[in-house]
Amino acid sequence: MNLGELKQRTYKLIEEYTNTAPDYTSDPDYSTKFNTVANVILNELNSLVKKAVIETMTVHAGDEIQLDEELDRFFLLKRITGVKYSIIDRFVTFEEDGEAKIYYYQYPVQIKEDSDNDTKIDLEPQAIECMIWGIASDILKMDVSNQYGAMFSQRYAELKGSLDNRINQGTIHIEGGIDV
Repeated sequence: MNLGELKQRTYKLIEEYTNTAPDYTSDPDYSTKFNTVANVILNELNSLVKKAVIETMTVHAGDEIQLDEELDRFFLLKRITGVKYSIIDRFVTFEEDGEAKIYYYQYPVQIKEDSDNDTKIDLEPQAIECMIWGIASDILKMDVSNQYGAMFSQRYAELKGSLDNRINQGTIHIEGGIDV
């Protein structure tokens, strides 16, 4: 999904639930606020459901990389396979030649005030649905007269609580060991 589609779906949701929807969806103040709100919600949801990405690189014994400089939008290392290595803080030193597969989490592409509508929103579909409710909640929270903000906020909290983060949970595989 891109930013333009996200805007359409969010405004459509607001229009479904509010009787004063045109006041919100055509108001330039809400339009200028949209990208900022979307970025806040994006970062909040990304902290709950991160996606790992893989980078493969040819390395030689003694090569050293700084993870946050070598990897695009590096957030957190998950693991490295294919070669032996040592790691201290964000510095990785490879101990042999070969192909290193680096699995890591990225920061999402940030949505700025002037971001193009073609900007890709890189979240799982379930998180995007939640994001739509979160943006609508934030846009409507200042309208206390109809309690729409509270309704959207409650639904956003429910959806956020139901996000499944198991795709990020690690597994343990033990081989060998001691025969007792």
